[in-house]
Amino acid sequence: MNQICCLNPECNNPSVPEQTPSVPEQTQLCPNCNVAIVILKNRYRPIKSLGSGGFGKTYLAEDIDKLNTQCVIKQFAPQITGTNAFQKAKELFLQEAQQLEELGEHSQIPTLLAYFEENSRLYLVQQFIDGENLLQELENQGIFSESKIRALLQDLLTTLEVVHYYKIIHRDIKPENIMRRRSDGKLILIDFGASKQLQGTVKTGTLIGTFGYAPLEQMRDGKVYPASDLYSLGATCFHLLTGVHPGELYQEYGYEWVKTWRVHLQKPVNSDLDTVLDKLLQKYYQQRYQSAQAVLQDLKNSKLTTKTTYQASHKSSQIPSQQQKSPLQTSPIQVKSKQNSIIPKRRISQPNNSLGIIMWSSIGIFVLGTVFLGTQSEHIPIICKPLDNCAIDEEFSSKYKQVKDIAVTAQKLSESAKNVEELRASQQHLQDAIAQLKTIPPSAKVYDAAKKELSDYQSQLTKIQSRLDKESQALNSINEAKQQAKDADEQRGKAQTVSEYEAVKDKWDKALAILNDIPSDTFISERVTNLKESYQSKREEIDDKIRDLKKPTPTPTPTPTPTATPTSEPTPSLSDPKWDYSVFNSRKTESDREIQYILKSGARYDDSNKQVEWIVDEKINCFGGTQLTDGSRVCFNFNLSETGFTAVFKDADGVPIETKNLYEDGKNSPIKQQGNITIYRYRYILSIPESVWSRWSEVSQVIIEKQ
Repeated sequence: MNQICCLNPECNNPSVPEQTPSVPEQTQLCPNCNVAIVILKNRYRPIKSLGSGGFGKTYLAEDIDKLNTQCVIKQFAPQITGTNAFQKAKELFLQEAQQLEELGEHSQIPTLLAYFEENSRLYLVQQFIDGENLLQELENQGIFSESKIRALLQDLLTTLEVVHYYKIIHRDIKPENIMRRRSDGKLILIDFGASKQLQGTVKTGTLIGTFGYAPLEQMRDGKVYPASDLYSLGATCFHLLTGVHPGELYQEYGYEWVKTWRVHLQKPVNSDLDTVLDKLLQKYYQQRYQSAQAVLQDLKNSKLTTKTTYQASHKSSQIPSQQQKSPLQTSPIQVKSKQNSIIPKRRISQPNNSLGIIMWSSIGIFVLGTVFLGTQSEHIPIICKPLDNCAIDEEFSSKYKQVKDIAVTAQKLSESAKNVEELRASQQHLQDAIAQLKTIPPSAKVYDAAKKELSDYQSQLTKIQSRLDKESQALNSINEAKQQAKDADEQRGKAQTVSEYEAVKDKWDKALAILNDIPSDTFISERVTNLKESYQSKREEIDDKIRDLKKPTPTPTPTPTPTATPTSEPTPSLSDPKWDYSVFNSRKTESDREIQYILKSGARYDDSNKQVEWIVDEKINCFGGTQLTDGSRVCFNFNLSETGFTAVFKDADGVPIETKNLYEDGKNSPIKQQGNITIYRYRYILSIPESVWSRWSEVSQVIIEKQ
């Protein structure tokens, strides 16, 4: 029998803590919480709770439409309070679906199968990965060997290349979020709930990540780069190599632990991997690898050696191979690390007392002397200078090289910048490079070269600042132009006279002038071009309006009033005192017939010619009619189009009686309807709703004769 479990996030089986009870599929209500049992979208059947977190619960499910293929359902049910916190949680949940959809199908990323809302809850369905995560593997099999770490790096760096190509930063790489698929042993990167689009909607300053694995810039500023994921990958490798959780070191030492990460190693590490891990774990993102491809390239180019640079679990050091740095190069740094380290000394292996005997004597004397004098003797320059290998020179030479790499990155970013954010990022890179160059003392060998680079970088920084100033000014200008356009639109709605339309035209001219002054090489140049086209079109409309208003209005020719059909009932005329046509928005009733008169304010009538004159301001369809005493009615429709203005008169049954072409040349022509329509024995009186008049905006004159 198929099993199904309750999706109520508050439902828990008392006998199995933190798990939702499974019940037979035919069950309609959960026996534990009395909430309805559902199959999502009539397709996804939840069968088991896999766990819960801050944002909701995760269930193992079966896809009924795909032969019960297993999948994973994520339910959004955050255990948090407060509107802001809830919105942030929802944003991250939605973001995971968007990022998985963006990444599409990838063999080492779970595929998004569905995303929907049901019963007022959000759900995400994705591919089920059968396997265990690397934290479970560490607990079950012990610390990783170097070969496993190399394989891990090769596997995940290739995946990160794809993720970063889509400008997505995972932000939470750690052993728990890396699954080893049981079928082929491949590593799968999961849980994109914390991921971030580099230009997405998650605001800078949002602290998301896991302590120990998340880098400084992510936890302090909420900023992330590809190098941020690479730090997390390095921290993951450290954890798997040593069995030491980086979060514990972070709580005790902050980010200073990365300076002495090697003291925790329990297995030999070759120099090439040591170098790669050290660069991954740099405190500042500018000093790390900037792309997954760069790490892969270093791993590919590295020379595999059998000797080690550090082995904390042994009591004595091995003799370094010729490919490694000699003790003359490493001893001063090692001694300084031991004496000033923030890591407890019990974690550090004891130095080899017989090192001087093993090494040839002359070098051995300098080694022992350096060990002793490394931090105590003021004469250290006398010893190391002839060897051209002082610790200070080695330290600052390395820093100088790193700074140059940062500057190159800044320059490339500046040249390829597509928006202000990228330009500011290049500025930040360059400022960091300058700050580090200024720390190189005159006594360092690279001081002169650093001084020259400093001048070049400051010049580049000035150019970047000029570009940023220009972009800022352009943005201010486009906002000013938009304000002028807004004012023009508001005045346009109220304008009636030539002078008022001239004022509107001036507003559009000012807006266009501001846009024309914006340089064409700014990031917003395309927006400027589009606005200029729009504003120019609106300005031309105002020009047309002004020309139309300046045209003289012809005086309409009076037409004789046709004789009305004799009737036994008196017919009111425009001059009849009972009919006050000066009150246009009123309703008059005489005996049992109703006559409506609704005209726009400003309409007038000519009693002698029996004509009513008013202004039609826009092409628009309208209708009206008169109810007659015998129950019949006379209807008319005004149909305005590009080709003409016609009035269609119909009888009570809707049958057209006559059609009049009232609007002939398309614009602003004087129009006159001849008064020659007699229907039954009653006059036709026009009725137009005020709501229609209030929406008309183009000006032309219409004269309708009353019968």
